[in-house]
Amino acid sequence: MNPSRRLQFSPSFTLTLAADARLSRTDYVDDQSWELSPGQTNAPALALQTRYGGRVGLVSLVPMWVEGGRSVYEAQSYAAPPTLTSFAPGFARLHANILPEVELTTEVWVMESHAVGSRYTLHNNSGRDIALRLDLFGHVATEEKGRNSAILTLEDQTNALAFGTIGNLEPVIVLENARAVLTPGQKASPKIGVDVRLATGETISLRWVHAGLNKMSDSLQRAQFWLAQDWNVAFAQIEQAAQAIPQIETGDAALDTLLAYAYHEAVQAFLRPTDKLPYGAFVANRQPNRGYSKRGDGSDYDRSWNGQHPHVAYLLTTAIAPIAPALAQGVLRNYLAVQAADGFIDFKPGAGGQRTGILCPPLLARLTWQIYFYTQDKVFLQETFPNLVRFFQRWFTPDVDANQNGLPEWQDDRQTGYTAWPTFSPRLPWAQGLDIRATESPDLAAMLYSEALHLQAIAREIGNNEAFSESSNHLKALEATLEALWHSPINRYVYRDRDTGGISTGTVVLKDERGDEELFPVIKLTPPSRLIVKLSGGTGRAPRISLYLEGLDHNGQTISETIEAEAFAWTYNSGIVTSSKTYAQIDRVRFTGLSRVYRVSVYAVDHTRSDINNLLPLIAEPSSEKRDLLIRTLSESHYLRPNGVSMVSAQDPNFDPSSANGGGGVWSFFTTLLGEGLIEHGEYELAADLLKRLLRTQAAVLQEQDHLSEFYHTDQPRGLGEADYIGGMVPLHLLLLLIGIVIRADGSVTIDPVFAWGAPVTLTQHGIRIERTSAKTTVTFLNGHMVEVPADGNRHKIEAPDGTASRPEITLPAPPELTGEGGHNRVIIAVQDESDQA
Repeated sequence: MNPSRRLQFSPSFTLTLAADARLSRTDYVDDQSWELSPGQTNAPALALQTRYGGRVGLVSLVPMWVEGGRSVYEAQSYAAPPTLTSFAPGFARLHANILPEVELTTEVWVMESHAVGSRYTLHNNSGRDIALRLDLFGHVATEEKGRNSAILTLEDQTNALAFGTIGNLEPVIVLENARAVLTPGQKASPKIGVDVRLATGETISLRWVHAGLNKMSDSLQRAQFWLAQDWNVAFAQIEQAAQAIPQIETGDAALDTLLAYAYHEAVQAFLRPTDKLPYGAFVANRQPNRGYSKRGDGSDYDRSWNGQHPHVAYLLTTAIAPIAPALAQGVLRNYLAVQAADGFIDFKPGAGGQRTGILCPPLLARLTWQIYFYTQDKVFLQETFPNLVRFFQRWFTPDVDANQNGLPEWQDDRQTGYTAWPTFSPRLPWAQGLDIRATESPDLAAMLYSEALHLQAIAREIGNNEAFSESSNHLKALEATLEALWHSPINRYVYRDRDTGGISTGTVVLKDERGDEELFPVIKLTPPSRLIVKLSGGTGRAPRISLYLEGLDHNGQTISETIEAEAFAWTYNSGIVTSSKTYAQIDRVRFTGLSRVYRVSVYAVDHTRSDINNLLPLIAEPSSEKRDLLIRTLSESHYLRPNGVSMVSAQDPNFDPSSANGGGGVWSFFTTLLGEGLIEHGEYELAADLLKRLLRTQAAVLQEQDHLSEFYHTDQPRGLGEADYIGGMVPLHLLLLLIGIVIRADGSVTIDPVFAWGAPVTLTQHGIRIERTSAKTTVTFLNGHMVEVPADGNRHKIEAPDGTASRPEITLPAPPELTGEGGHNRVIIAVQDESDQA
């Protein structure tokens, strides 16, 4: 919330504000977030808008100032238009001049999931008294008929504005001392207002609260509760909580804006615990059009709200750990809370009890260690370690390691974090369509190695010698399995067949043949390979068919199989399936039940397609020779694109920089994982290069599109996928690793010996300011105590001076339970709406 920072938002930028779960009550099934628009040219200024989680097209609350018959409503009518001066999760402050001599400070505060308010502070700099009127307009854009918006006259004879029924809500806006302009016999305008007189040099404040609950009486009660609180105390608490959020200054205004926005969105992604998840969880897109469950339990939520996606969890939790350790630990504990007795942890446990039935990827021990990096909480390690061990062991059971050779298989391409691999992706027409369950993958081998490595580190840290030895044994076995995936002819890691261990390079067996004919290709396959059979044509309805394949195995023995329609992956007019057997020669292909409108193609598998999974063993410990080859490959232009590291090599025939008609794009999670792997191998400069390319792109996208995106074009500054999806956030943990600074809540500071950022940077957190250059690091504590650290190649830990480490507890008020009583003696007056003017 440092107002001195030079931030650079676009003129059309709107700031999302949602209740801060660290301080406020949140409601998973009815979360109302808001967008604040400072306004530009002829647009309304200081507009606060919501969609009540998707219940309505748009609701707007906008102030109008009237002085001497002149209205100040649009941004261009202000003497100095509103500008955003500081913001924090759930809070924003803006400055403007209504008149040249009247300053306006606007503070917007989202108190909880069901309430938002604003304080307008006016100051008269002139030598005369000034009379003003504030009118607060409420506008609802909806196709819903029969709404009964109204002016309420309360028992103290002031007025409030009710929006009537919107879905299952009856929202109310209460402005202190408000009066509506009422004409007998006519419907009122949808506004309430207050007249003020500002003496010369005087400062006054006007406050209002909007509450959206199921009953009008409850909404009114909630709004009046928040108006009764001391907002100065609340804002001081918010300011204090904001000090935990790193403020990074690089000298580049666009980049600093990006980082401030990223931290803002990261903290606001969290909601409080529910009865289905015991710790605070996150959602991937907390925007005004999300957060309302018509079913009331979240079971109707889409992918952004239906659970903790593990790859998003890794990005977000490592970013939040230095800010709110309890939230970071809670994400990990939520996974462990849903763990089955056999060690199984669901891929995406949801706050509404949602489950996928897919095994979570092996990232949790690595994530635990990264959280510990910031918190140094050994109790957390001790409490979670047994569950992490059971989860790791679960990966080696027969349902995920079919041949029990110590190298499991992915069971679903969603587990990989990407669903457009040219090798797999059976529902994408341009992809090969190989069944991922029939494949052993270098990324999974590397992740399992990383899990064993981090379990070993945790065991060492908590003094569990037996577990340390067991982890060492796992590491040796996994090292051997990972090395078996190295393919010397092309000097990189590749996929291989689950059952034979073979690495085939692809052959066309049949191309676009008639589906109603028995086909006799009689083609030898060297090495032996599974077959991928593709159908095209027909309609959207899957045909009732069976497929018969016959040929020879690697010993020259006749083999055959029959594949039923249920095994195919069907899209609109095509189907694809992978054979269960491996053929050294394929002699016969026959469909039954297939009409002549279908065409048949058959291919031997290609295990050597080049994608980012070939590089992920960098998070493990390959031999120095293989490591150098991986780093060289990563550095080449077919992977290292203008915007960062591509998901698929540009040399692959199905590469697409937008990931629309092929594999490609730049993804924050994979950038983070590879960046961490490079740092672990001492390749700081390349890690910084990967990150800076992505940051430049994200900064440009934020300036152009006013939001971040799920992923990014590899070559052009374009955001792609879902807007504001938190999985496309800035890799903040990787950034802190490259800056080499950790400021902990206890006031201690750790300075890493390597400063890989390469340009001067300032980091402020917990009231501690650190300025770092290649030559030195200067640490300034709250009491002004300064420590200068030379660039001497050593790691330095600096303890907080006495008296500066204590942090008072932050406690914002919580609303009382609803009474259900409607004893406010209110009079209801109808409000004019759009239909009255038709």
